[in-house]
Amino acid sequence: MFRLPTHLESLIPPPSEQVPQPRPWRGIFVIPGAHQGTPAQELYVTAAETEGDSKAEDWPSRFHVHVMEQRGSLQQIYDWAKRNSPPVCIFMPDRLPQQTNSQTNHAQFEAFAQYLLQNQFIAVASWGGTTPRGAGIILYPTTTARAFLVGAIFLETRFPDFVTPLSPGPSRPMASARQLAPLGHNPDETAPPNIASSLRYTQSGARTHG
Repeated sequence: MFRLPTHLESLIPPPSEQVPQPRPWRGIFVIPGAHQGTPAQELYVTAAETEGDSKAEDWPSRFHVHVMEQRGSLQQIYDWAKRNSPPVCIFMPDRLPQQTNSQTNHAQFEAFAQYLLQNQFIAVASWGGTTPRGAGIILYPTTTARAFLVGAIFLETRFPDFVTPLSPGPSRPMASARQLAPLGHNPDETAPPNIASSLRYTQSGARTHG
């Protein structure tokens, strides 16, 4: 058995003082069907590299996501996030036990993110009556990474004024995985937090359910 040198043992806090590392949140985004009567789409996602107090342990396991079909809203959230620095995290497609399912989930997540980017839309996910009292999470794409969505987290406050109230009805059809356009770069975009670390996370462990 390997033992640390005696002079290093004092640097390790006793078990009672060690702070457990929180597990990354893993759950499902439920996206409305493209047309009335078509089934909703479920994306298996995980959140990584949170900046600020997100209280991810209080999040529901499923979010019903609604697209805000207001052109220009993407630039508005870029500008708002720069001014206000809300708690943010990175959402990415989760890894599933079956490779085929995992690849499909990844492609559908990319298609959703690209749909938002191409149309300059954002999406919102409310807390759904769980512990947080705020409005929920604003989801928006980044031009630098296709398989990520940034989440601006509203635990105690309402969404900014440019986010209109949700209206019932399906979202418009999303781009398919084959319609993804080359990524560009928006100098006004707020950089997502710690993308390099998030990439490392995607290579560790798969979701235990399919």
